[in-house]
Amino acid sequence: MIRLCCAALALLPFHAFAQPAPAMDDVACAASYASASAFSIMPIALQEGPVAIDGWCEVTGLQVQVENSTEIRIEKLRWRSAGHARLDEGLPPTALQMQITDLQYLDLIGDPLLEYLMRVQSVNRQIDITFDAYWDAAERRMSLIEARLGFAHGNMVALSGIFEDVDISDEVALAQSLGSGKMTEVNATIQTYGLFEEYVVPAIIFGLLDGAPDPAAAVEQLKQEGVAIIDSVPERILDAQSAANLAALIRDMPHPQGRISMAARSESGIGPLNLFGFAVLSGPNMMSDLWDSLPDLEVALNYEEGPL
Repeated sequence: MIRLCCAALALLPFHAFAQPAPAMDDVACAASYASASAFSIMPIALQEGPVAIDGWCEVTGLQVQVENSTEIRIEKLRWRSAGHARLDEGLPPTALQMQITDLQYLDLIGDPLLEYLMRVQSVNRQIDITFDAYWDAAERRMSLIEARLGFAHGNMVALSGIFEDVDISDEVALAQSLGSGKMTEVNATIQTYGLFEEYVVPAIIFGLLDGAPDPAAAVEQLKQEGVAIIDSVPERILDAQSAANLAALIRDMPHPQGRISMAARSESGIGPLNLFGFAVLSGPNMMSDLWDSLPDLEVALNYEEGPL
């Protein structure tokens, strides 16, 4: 098996192999929007659209009322899809490309002045989203070309991957795929300058440190435990340089800065069956059992520290 030498080499895009969704016209845009919006249990308002522009469907000024005091606003949403009529049967399209520009999550408190202030302050919290995926029916393969979240100041999270033994032809096949599907390739890139503090640290504090009398000491303990877990990973899975990079990333918590890239490969694939076998058969040597349940997994990780 070829050893992954460096995460950057494995982060080549899948676009060369992609089967993008076809160009859309006004009729297709109206039909796909109607099918998608029918699933929403929340009120949706549009400033304009849907219309077809250069083969893409587009709506602007989209507002979703999440609850009485919360609203999601999207400046522009563009998409094109294949098999969008499947939505009427409760099934996903076979291909979907989507671009969201300037998504904001706003609290509506009934005070125009404070709401204006929050909109001004939310500029640095706006999110751009890109999604591109398609399903190959003959190969039973789902290819995630790109799922990207773009934040202010160059902060970014991007994922791509390949999932085998996936069948979404009907509801029964889709349900069975939840058990049979497996990941063979996953790539991730994170650029962070304040991203962890804004979005990850709150989840850690309230999820893992709730009630801790000394949160700072508890964080240090978690970091030590994380480094210990890294030390237990066999080199066949995580080579020495990747392990050192991951340990450096953990030691920089909760203020990592820079670019993190990860590539994972498994020829046989990793899915629910691996985790089920580990859960059932795991004994006193839990971590060793976990690594044994992933016989051909290879992970490469790079951490380029410094400002973006």
